[in-house]
Amino acid sequence: MASRGSGGSGLLITLVIVSVLALGFFVTTVIFYGQMSRAQQDLLAAQEGSREFLGGQTELPWAARWQEQARAARQPVIGFMHASWEDAMRRVAGDPGLMPAGFTARLEGIEGADTAALVQVIQSQNERIGSLTRQVEDANAAAAAARADLQAEVERVASLEESHAETVAALNDQIGRYKAELDRFRTLVDSTIRENNDRVETIRREAADREASLQSRIAQLEEETVRLQGQVTQLRAAQVDSTLLPPDEYALVDGRIIGADPAENAVFIDLGRRDRVVLGMSFEVYSNAAAIRPDADGNYPPGKASVEIIRINEASSVARVVRDSRSAPVVEGDVLANAVYDPSKVYHFTVFGNFDADGDGVARPDEQTAVKGVITQWGGVVDDDITGRTDFLVLGERPILPPQPRLDAPAPVIQDYINKARVVEEYDRLFDAAVKASIPILNQNRLYTLTGLHGVQ
Repeated sequence: MASRGSGGSGLLITLVIVSVLALGFFVTTVIFYGQMSRAQQDLLAAQEGSREFLGGQTELPWAARWQEQARAARQPVIGFMHASWEDAMRRVAGDPGLMPAGFTARLEGIEGADTAALVQVIQSQNERIGSLTRQVEDANAAAAAARADLQAEVERVASLEESHAETVAALNDQIGRYKAELDRFRTLVDSTIRENNDRVETIRREAADREASLQSRIAQLEEETVRLQGQVTQLRAAQVDSTLLPPDEYALVDGRIIGADPAENAVFIDLGRRDRVVLGMSFEVYSNAAAIRPDADGNYPPGKASVEIIRINEASSVARVVRDSRSAPVVEGDVLANAVYDPSKVYHFTVFGNFDADGDGVARPDEQTAVKGVITQWGGVVDDDITGRTDFLVLGERPILPPQPRLDAPAPVIQDYINKARVVEEYDRLFDAAVKASIPILNQNRLYTLTGLHGVQ
C-alpha cells in the first residue's frame, strides 16, 4: 500500500510540474508573441523610415557599400553618412553644416566645375598655378638677365662715347692738319697755274710763228710739186711707146685641144695622167686666152663648149663634148680652163655661203659639201678661212637674216637669230677680207662656168 501511495504522489507531482510548466510555457508564449508583435511593428516602422531615407534603393550597390562602411565603423548608416558629409564639407568648403544645395551653389562660381570633377578642377588649377609660377620665375630670370644686359649695354655705350670723343678729337686734329696742307697746296696750284698760263701763251706765240713759217714752206712745196708733176707727165708721154704691156692676168689656160672627132663627139687634149687630171673632170673651152676675161660685174663669159674627160693616157686624154655651139665648133688650138685645176700648182679655196648644188632652185648652207667635194676631187685644197695661200674665195648666196626677235621672245628663237647673224657677219667678213687682199671672188655660177660644170649639169 505504501508503494502504491508513493507512486500516486509522484504522478501527482509530475502532473503538477507539467501543469506549471505548461502554464509557464503559455505565459512565455503570450509574452514572446507580444514582444514579437512589437518587434514587427518596430520593423515595419524601420522599413518605412528606410524607405523614406533610401527611396526604395536599398538593393543598389552604393547602398550596400554605405552599409558595409557604416557596419565597419559600428555606426548607423545615416549617422555614418552624416558624419562623412560633414567631414567632406569641412575639408572642401570649410563649413561642416553646408547642405548639398548650398554646395552646388558654391560650385557654380568655380570655372570648370560644371563639366568636370572638383578634384580634376583643383588639379587643373594646381597645374596652371604651377605653370604660371614657372613663367613668373622665367620672367624674373629674363628680367634679371635683361637688367644685366642693360647694364652691360650702358657700360658699352659709355665706352663707345668715350672712344668716339677721342676719335672725334683725333679727326679734328687731323682735319686741321689737312686744312693747313690744303691751303699750302692751293697756293702752290695757283702759282703753278699762273706759270703754266704764261708758258701756254709763249707756246701759242711760238706755234703761230712756226705755223706761218710752215704755211710758207707748204706753198713753196706745192709750187715745186706742180712743176715736178708736169715733168713726170712729159716723161710718161715720151716713154709710152717703149712701155711693155703686162701679160693678161685673167688668162687661166690649163691646156689645149690637140684634136677633134666630131663623129664621136669627142676631143683630144694635151693633159694626161702626168698632169694629175682625173676621170669626170670638166673644162670650159675658149677660142683663146683673151676670151677668159670677166665683165664689169666680175662675171666670166661661158666658153664655146664644155668637155668632160672620159679616158686618160700618160700625156693626153679623151674628153666628150657635153655642150657646144654649132656656130663655133671645137677645133684644134682652142684653150681649156678650169679654175680649180692647174697642172703645175695646187689652188687653195675658201668656200662659204648657201649653194644650190643639186639644182633644185633652193640654196642651202649644207650644199657647201658638194662644192667642196668637187674642188678636192680635182686636186684643189679647201681652207676654213682666208690665209696668205688662198687663191680663190667661193661665195654662195648671202644668208638671209630674219627680223630681230623681241626681247621677250623664247630663248631658242633668240639663239637661232644670234647664230644666223653670226653666219651673215662671217660672210661679210670673208668678202671684205678677199677684196682687201685682191683675192678673186667666185660665186657658184662663175665657178661652174670656169670649171665647165654648168655644161655637165
